[in-house]
Amino acid sequence: MNQCILGIDAGATKTLGLLKCLNTGQSWSAVSGPGSLSSDISTTCQNIGKVAKELLSLGNCSAAETLLVCGAAGTTNIESKNSLKKALQEMHFVKPIITTDAQTSLYGAGNGAPIIVIALGTGSVAMRLDTSGCEKQFGGWGLAVGDQASGAYIGRAAITSILLEYDKDDFVADRFMTEMFTIIGDNKQKISSWLTNATTTKFAELAPIVFSSTSRSKIARDIMKKAVTDVESLIVSAQGDNRLPVCLIGGLAQTIYPLLSADLRSRIIPAKGNAVNGAIYLGEQFLNLNNKTNRLL
Repeated sequence: MNQCILGIDAGATKTLGLLKCLNTGQSWSAVSGPGSLSSDISTTCQNIGKVAKELLSLGNCSAAETLLVCGAAGTTNIESKNSLKKALQEMHFVKPIITTDAQTSLYGAGNGAPIIVIALGTGSVAMRLDTSGCEKQFGGWGLAVGDQASGAYIGRAAITSILLEYDKDDFVADRFMTEMFTIIGDNKQKISSWLTNATTTKFAELAPIVFSSTSRSKIARDIMKKAVTDVESLIVSAQGDNRLPVCLIGGLAQTIYPLLSADLRSRIIPAKGNAVNGAIYLGEQFLNLNNKTNRLL
């Protein structure tokens, strides 16, 4: 019988999967739509299930002989987490493991070595694995109260700022504002409609406009200065008394990195792998491969 591990990274924007056959070392990958547990759970289950089915077919494996480890955004939503677990069990995965995407990112980036991982994507979160093997999460509370320096946070900050200008008697739109209003609407009715239907992904889609406008817009510059300050504060909080290497990951990592202080940049190292690799790593620990300790909670 083939023994396989199926690692899944279910994020707000897309779902990535990797199937690894432990007997042969072969692997297959697949991608689907959003998989966050904070989003519509039926769509999330559909996208995660699509990736799982495709990979089982590619690897000619059955769910019964495959350990599935899914690192998902929004796992604090227990009801949605249980719904996903039930859906996976109905696909005949015997004991699917659902953990946070922050944890899978942590083990993917460091391959089990002590490290601090700052994930900057649609949302933001930091995770630390210290020299004693203890994990701790910083941030990751969601856009309502957190996710500082994330794509969604930056996009929302841009809307907040331009609407403050929009309400002024002497309002005149500059190029940055014009680009934003082209997307969200140029009158109160259209703007209200866009905001009513806005998701974290929709907010995050506005972030690239902020990045490209810093040379000509004070609003964009101020937003990016705040984002950099937030990332630096997150790194300092996660470091505590530990002098550990830091890894920046996610879609915003390359944008934020050159803006950090020289001292913090000197501590940053490349990631050894991604969240899907981390899910595979945790699966191997669960199966007690290489006689290592199971780190899953």
